Amino acid sequence: VDGVFVTSLETWQEAIPHRVSLITRVISTGSQPEIIWIDSVGLTSVDSPGLLGLGIIKNHRVLLSNALERLLDSYQSYLAGRSPVYLHADSATAGGVIKANKPRHQPQFSYRASTFVPARQYTVAVVPFLNINTRKHAGEIVALHTVKQLHRYANLRVFEPGLVRHTLLNYRMIMQAGPSFAASDILASERILASDLILSGKVFDYQGAVGESKADFSIQIFDGDKREIIWVSRSYATGDQGVYFFDWGWVPSAHGLVSNMTEAVIKGLEE
Repeated sequence: VDGVFVTSLETWQEAIPHRVSLITRVISTGSQPEIIWIDSVGLTSVDSPGLLGLGIIKNHRVLLSNALERLLDSYQSYLAGRSPVYLHADSATAGGVIKANKPRHQPQFSYRASTFVPARQYTVAVVPFLNINTRKHAGEIVALHTVKQLHRYANLRVFEPGLVRHTLLNYRMIMQAGPSFAASDILASERILASDLILSGKVFDYQGAVGESKADFSIQIFDGDKREIIWVSRSYATGDQGVYFFDWGWVPSAHGLVSNMTEAVIKGLEE
C-alpha cells in the first residue's frame, strides 16, 4: 500500500436539518508518513433552500453522497495538478471556492513577531488544541482544520498529526493543560522531529449541531529553536454574524465557520 485515506467525521446528524462534515486526508506509507492531500467539506440540508424551499435536501443519505462526491472531485483535481498551492482567489476545494475572507472571519486580535520571515521554508507540528468547556473532540477538529490550511502553502511542510501524537506518546507527554516547554523541545529536537514551528491553541466554544453555528478559539505558534512565540490570535464568530438580508452570507455549519476562520488566521501568518 502506497497511501492511506484517513477520514474524520466531524458532524453527523440525521435529524432535520441534516448535517454532515468530513475531513479527509491521504497519507503516504513508510517510516516517515507524509500528508499528500487534505481537504474537508461541511454540508447541511438547508444550505440552498431556494424558492419555496425546493432546494432543501430531505434525505441524509443524499447529503452524505454529495459530500463524498465533492471530496473525491477535490482529490481528482489534486491528481490532475489543479489543487491550490497558495490561497489565491477562485481556487476550488471541496468546501467551495477560496475567496478573500470577510472581516467577520478575521481574528479579533493577532500578534506576529517582527523577526518572523513568512517566505522561508518551515516544518510545522500541530498538536491537538485544548478544550475549554466545549464539545468533545473540538480541539482535534480545529487542529485538523488548521493542518488543512497550512498544507496549502508550498513553503510549509506540515507533519502528519498521527506522527506528532505518536512522538509525544513515545516520550510520555500528556498535554492535559496545553503545550509545555518539554513537549516543544521534543518536537523541535534535531534527533526527533526537528520541527521549526509548534502550533497549538485552545477552543472555547464550538457549536454546530443545534441552533446557530458558533466558534471561538485561540492559536499560538512557538518557534522551537528560539523558544519564542511568533504568533498569537483569538478568533470568534457566529454563522449569522453580519447577515441582514435574505440570509446572504449566512454560514449554517460550524465546519464552514471554522474553515473560514482558520483560513484567515493562516493568511495573517503567511502574508
